[in-house]
Amino acid sequence: GPTIAAALLAGLALHLTAPAHAAGAAHWWPLLMLVSGLFAVQLAWLRRGTRAGLAFGAAAAEVCLSLGVWLAGQWPYLVRPTLRATDALVNGPMYTALAITLAVGMTLLLPLLGLFYYLFVIRWSGGKMVQA
Repeated sequence: GPTIAAALLAGLALHLTAPAHAAGAAHWWPLLMLVSGLFAVQLAWLRRGTRAGLAFGAAAAEVCLSLGVWLAGQWPYLVRPTLRATDALVNGPMYTALAITLAVGMTLLLPLLGLFYYLFVIRWSGGKMVQA
């Protein structure tokens, strides 16, 4: 579903923006898709019939893919030799947009986390704090 679509879109973006990197990373895409699919199938099977299992599987796949991206960033030969750290600096308007986006995101996220805590911990335990 969405994970496959996101992976295909990321591959297309990589191919269009950095063809040299895309040629080097082309052999990793099938392996990445296979591992991601195996994790998703296993987690869905372990928690079959529940939406919580699918949500947990999606979260686990996202974490695995994030760790894979971090791992790929550890290989210095993936970066072009002519690229410098100063070339990657963010300009003023982009930094402002990023800061505003993060502030709005946290403004929305923190109350929702409080609501989830209330609904799933306090309310379900009858108002008493219980150890999980």
